[in-house]
Amino acid sequence: MTPIDPEWLRLLPLPESPGWRSEGNIARFNQMREVLPEELTPSAYWTLRVCEEFNHQMDSSEWRAAYLPPGFQYAGVGFLNPSIDGYLPGAFGVILYTSDDVPERLRPPFQDVLWVDEIGFLMVRRSVTFEDHVSVTSPFQGSITCWARSRVSDPQPCEGWLTAGHVVRDASGSVDFSDGASGKIIDQASLCIDAAVVDTTNPCSVKSQLTVRPAVPGTKVSFPQLAGGTVTSDIWDVASTFGQMGSAHFPVRFAMGDYGVGGDSGALVSSNPGDIVGIYLGRYQASIRGVKYPIGGFGLSAENLQEVMEMEFYS
Repeated sequence: MTPIDPEWLRLLPLPESPGWRSEGNIARFNQMREVLPEELTPSAYWTLRVCEEFNHQMDSSEWRAAYLPPGFQYAGVGFLNPSIDGYLPGAFGVILYTSDDVPERLRPPFQDVLWVDEIGFLMVRRSVTFEDHVSVTSPFQGSITCWARSRVSDPQPCEGWLTAGHVVRDASGSVDFSDGASGKIIDQASLCIDAAVVDTTNPCSVKSQLTVRPAVPGTKVSFPQLAGGTVTSDIWDVASTFGQMGSAHFPVRFAMGDYGVGGDSGALVSSNPGDIVGIYLGRYQASIRGVKYPIGGFGLSAENLQEVMEMEFYS
């Protein structure tokens, strides 16, 4: 996928009269402004506001029946993909991710508009399949993200390696590491949120705490690959649950314009050295007229884990 043009961010000005529905999101936006580059401030505002309005509409069963297409999985908010969604570069809107196994006859052309602060944002359907990037050729199924401490308010917090939950889901009691150490799963987010903490017989020598950065569309990110090298990309959209960060029932995924390969699941996604944006999980493919096209990677927000698991991250 082509990189996000910085000009697209400049086409997202802040409104003169913000129309927030939630005091909590006002506070969250102000917190994000403190840690984000100035050019990402409008993207942060519109991401939160469009998420907020979409989630408000989702409370109505009539609205869901009228606007959600068959096979709906979740909504992403951010930049539309010109080659997949068919709109001009820089369009910002709502992507309704739907299951690829919905019969073609139930996939009529779909487009509508969600009105936010008197601006119309396109809603488009994107039929996709998601593919976890575990390894099938190595005993080490994926990558570790970083050292983590979860449930930090408990008298005895959990401490170990953080990784994607699907990397260790089938571990039969013991998880083996490439340094010869072994461990077991000691904490998991929930069945919905794809993350796990694994202890080890060779504990990490912790250096410093990582700064958590929000997964805002337009953010430049990168992640290391198990076989060597680095994937560099942009965040294109983030799940509408971006406005419900503290719920264990709603994973906050983000979509990137590039992806890794088998064995990269669990890798640390960051925007700068010393920070964490999330965990790399895999790639997704769009189905267009019966043909599947790999179009990007996806990850899990570190803010999500910070809220749900009371997690701290260390290098």
